[in-house]
Amino acid sequence: MTHWSDGNDLSILKAFGQQVSFVSDVDTVTAYGLYERQFVEYAGVEGYKPTISCRTSDVADVVRSWTVEIDSLEYTVVGKQDGGTGLTVFILEPSAGSAADGDGGDGFGGSKWDLDS
Repeated sequence: MTHWSDGNDLSILKAFGQQVSFVSDVDTVTAYGLYERQFVEYAGVEGYKPTISCRTSDVADVVRSWTVEIDSLEYTVVGKQDGGTGLTVFILEPSAGSAADGDGGDGFGGSKWDLDS
């Protein structure tokens, strides 16, 4: 398994990702992340979900229920996967009432669990 170095992954995330802020009731964590739609398994269901991958060292305190705004859409963290590579992948769902919540639920125009895409 290849491990990213903190310097290399930050350069890649800055070049291809975007800066985002994860927010809880008492804290805010800012990091660079790569936002994409990935095939994931969450709560026993497989499908495509919006995700954001960030350096583990930057987002160690972020847990489920935190929110993050990406491209003017608000999402809630519903899953956290640390693969031991130096990157953590957060599985996201549109926050209730956000603009992403009305487009099928994933911010990409698909259904909440689009299993055929």
